[in-house]
Amino acid sequence: METLEASHSVAPVHSGALWWYRESVPSALRAVLVTGPGAMLVGGLTSFGQQYLPAWINSLANSVGGWTMLSFLLVWLGRAKPLLGLFSGVLVFLLLTESYSVVSEWRGFDDGDTFTSI
Repeated sequence: METLEASHSVAPVHSGALWWYRESVPSALRAVLVTGPGAMLVGGLTSFGQQYLPAWINSLANSVGGWTMLSFLLVWLGRAKPLLGLFSGVLVFLLLTESYSVVSEWRGFDDGDTFTSI
């Protein structure tokens, strides 16, 4: 009867026990520079999209589903590791809400008080 030798064991894909949170500075910077400005751009453009998009796609600018899809896309494009990706996702939703509110106020539409996300 043959025994399985230790030399046949599979090495882990990532070295170190906490590979999922270690982020290099260039990688973290890329993630922040993609998610932050991207979220502000999408949030600001939503105000215009609600008014100027054709009727067949206008509902996308009025739904949280569109923002959720774009939030996942922005975080994915940032290529952050899971821990930074978690915080990036929260930051994206906050920036989407605040930039939408600021642009709507600039355009003369009352959106309540700006900078009031809870």
